[in-house]
Amino acid sequence: MSASAVLAIVLVACSLLALALIVAAPWRRVRSERPLDPQVEARLLLGDDPAAVASEEQGSDVEPGPDRDHARPDPG
Repeated sequence: MSASAVLAIVLVACSLLALALIVAAPWRRVRSERPLDPQVEARLLLGDDPAAVASEEQGSDVEPGPDRDHARPDPG
């Protein structure tokens, strides 16, 4: 086996390990969160502003961030 083949195998193995860690590492935290309400999930998937949805669900506890300072234009 040549040195370039060994290097390629090592790079592929490291890449697969990194991918596995990226997928598996947050799994427990994600699974421990409570699921979204189906209506909220549908609104988010249909493109409603996440800040607006969160503020309606939890009151006005959401602080405006840099992308939430201005309202999205109404597409309709």
